[in-house]
Amino acid sequence: MATESRCWSPLNRVTRESANFITRSGTKLKDGGQDFYFVGANAYWLVDAASYSGRNYRIPIFFEKAKAMGLKVVRTWAFNHGSPSTPSYGSNTLVYNAREVAGLDSIIQQEGQNQQH
Repeated sequence: MATESRCWSPLNRVTRESANFITRSGTKLKDGGQDFYFVGANAYWLVDAASYSGRNYRIPIFFEKAKAMGLKVVRTWAFNHGSPSTPSYGSNTLVYNAREVAGLDSIIQQEGQNQQH
């Protein structure tokens, strides 16, 4: 992934050394040694929208609007998607639904392009 994403994805193996991670020092969050303050949003629906055709157009719109509002942090759910017959984690706890994992990776990439965390 060629973005400044501050996330880890199992598909691209970003390491702490190769990405600029937000860290903690005592009770403060740090971004490159500077105090990090943020306003954020919960967007539980992102993985679902990225994973199933016809809904992924919403993702860049969301990130553009979030950036315009000054939101620096977006949190999404990477679990509990799919139906009981096709859960996102697959048929057992060691098998993942490739469509949902690819959707999550797409979100991380788009997040990096918009410089959210």
